[in-house]
This record gives sequence, structure tokens and C-alpha cells, in this order.
Amino acid sequence: MKVVHITPTYFDSKSVIGGGERFPLELAKAMRSYVDTKIVTFGRKGEKATLWQNVPMKIYPGWNTNNLTNPINPFFLQELLDADIIHCHQYLAIVTNLAIFFGRLFGKKVFVTDVGGGGWNLAFYINLTRFLNGYLALSQNAADLARHCIAPLHIIYAGVDTELYRPTRPKERKVIFVGRFIPNKGIDVLIDAMPADIPLHIIGTPYDERYYEDLKKMALGKKVYFLTGLSDSEIVDEYSSAMACVLPSVVTNRYGGVAYNVQLFALPPIEAMSCETVPIATNLFAHPEIIHDGVTGYLVPPNDPTALRDRIEYILAHPAEAEEMAKRGREEVQKRFTWDAVARRCLKAYASE
Repeated sequence: MKVVHITPTYFDSKSVIGGGERFPLELAKAMRSYVDTKIVTFGRKGEKATLWQNVPMKIYPGWNTNNLTNPINPFFLQELLDADIIHCHQYLAIVTNLAIFFGRLFGKKVFVTDVGGGGWNLAFYINLTRFLNGYLALSQNAADLARHCIAPLHIIYAGVDTELYRPTRPKERKVIFVGRFIPNKGIDVLIDAMPADIPLHIIGTPYDERYYEDLKKMALGKKVYFLTGLSDSEIVDEYSSAMACVLPSVVTNRYGGVAYNVQLFALPPIEAMSCETVPIATNLFAHPEIIHDGVTGYLVPPNDPTALRDRIEYILAHPAEAEEMAKRGREEVQKRFTWDAVARRCLKAYASE
């Protein structure tokens, strides 16, 4: 069997740094242990074919560079000629439209995982899920949002490399956030919730300059540090040394913007759990599917800094209890959220449709 994974963007500073970009690359790497696997993605002119952790990756130039998440270039279809399975990692994308029609024409099995984002495409006018062999959702929450889908649905979740993401440092009295700096991540709620004497490390990449400036103003007078450009090993050390990792994502942000699909899955909670750090997240999106409230972490109401502060202060005041909870979290990850487990779920879905 030969599987080709198609992703409009990929996890790199030249493209986009985010969970939706990491997902297809990590999945392809894990799947390569079982089947012939290749990644096809898109970038700027001049980017070359490469290997992503021993997985062949072909980069085609996206002609519409104004929207990296919705590239245009039909020449990538030649990479699908010898594929048995085509797995697209974005539903609302022109390249996915082309892959679906190519698969239909040449008798290839086509599956889609929606990782959010995209742009104008034919799916706005035609329900293209009727041509899919399967829709592989990142969570039950993601499946519920795919109300248009008439293809067979499978829940595959996402994973974490438990060899990389593991305890490496002693705990410090600090809290971290890991993710993109965008309004619906709710970082402003977390800053508001933080006790003035407890360090907060906000780790990631700014994607909204107005929001980033507002966050820096909110942080004045508190021990808030913005850390950008960290390597994977540095992020692992941040996870390991923190008492808690907070994901305060919201549906309605501070500017009134609404997003129901801001977290189709969430990598930071499982990365934190794998590092034996307690996750705290809002009780929205896929968070309740990942965190067992009071067992492997805590869930709090959205846009509620008081409730969030209460959970943070509880963890800081009960380190022994937090340690036991964190150990249960890593055990949960090893059972449900490894990349190998995700790859096997996908292979099972490929074979069943």
C-alpha cells in the first residue's frame, strides 16, 4: 500500500507553525513504519523536495501566496498516480478539491481530515464529502461540526511523541501556555487570571499584531514572559518544569470574534500530560475528550478568569496531588494519544472503506 498525505502547509517557520501543520507530518512519520508513505505540500517558489524525519516530502509552489492555507497548483496531481490512498489534511482547500476529483477519476481511495483553515473552494457550493471514502475526524467535537458530511466518519484523534515529550526537569512554581498568539486562544483571560507573584511563560508565535500588543499591555506588573522561537527540546523543558499548562481557548474572543472550530483537537494538553504536567483547559471544543476533569487535569468555564485562577492556585498549593494527577495523565497519553495509535486508526479506516 502507498499512502500520499496532502497538506496545504507544513510545520516550519517558512510555512506555518501550528498543530494543524504538525499533525500530517507526525502522522506520516508514524505511518511509515507500516506502509510506503509520502507527503505532498506547498510553499513559496524555490523550496525543494526534502525529507521530514525520514519521510519523503515534495514541496510545490503555491501560486496564490496571499493565502498559504489555500494554495493553487494542479501539478501536484502527478504525485498521486501511484498512490493507493490519498489522505488530504484540509477540507476547505482547492488542492483537496483537485485530489478528490483525481481520486474519483482514477479509482483511488480518498480520505479527508479537516484541521481548520483553508479558503474559497468548490466545497462552498458542492458537498464533496459524497465522493470521499471516509472522513477522519480529529475528535468527536470535529465530527459534530462536520454536519455536511455524508461520508463514513471515523474518529482518529491526534498524538504525541512520548519519547520526546517526557519529564526532563524538576517542577518550578510557574504556569505555561503553548500555542499561537491569536484572540480565540484566550491568552488574555489567562493573563487576567494569573496571580501577580507566579510566573507565566507564554510560548509560541504571534499571528495577530493587535492582540500581541494588547497582551503585552495586560502583562505589565505581572511576571509574564513571551517566549518565541523555542526549539522542540526547549519547549519540552518548559512543559516539564511547569506546574500547569493552560489552554484557555474561547468561542467568543475579547474583540467579539466568534470561532467554533478554533480547537478541533488540542496538542498542548497531551504534550503537557506526556511531560507529567497538569493541563487546565476550558470545557469547550475537544478538551473534554482529552482531559478527565479532576483525574488527569481540570476543565473550567470559558472567559472566566476567577475559575481559572482557582484551579491554578489549587495546583500550586497541592503539589503532591498534582504530581499524582500528572502521572495519570502520562499513562492516559500512552494508552490513547501516541502517533502510532493514530496511524493504526487511520490504517484501519483505510481498510474498512
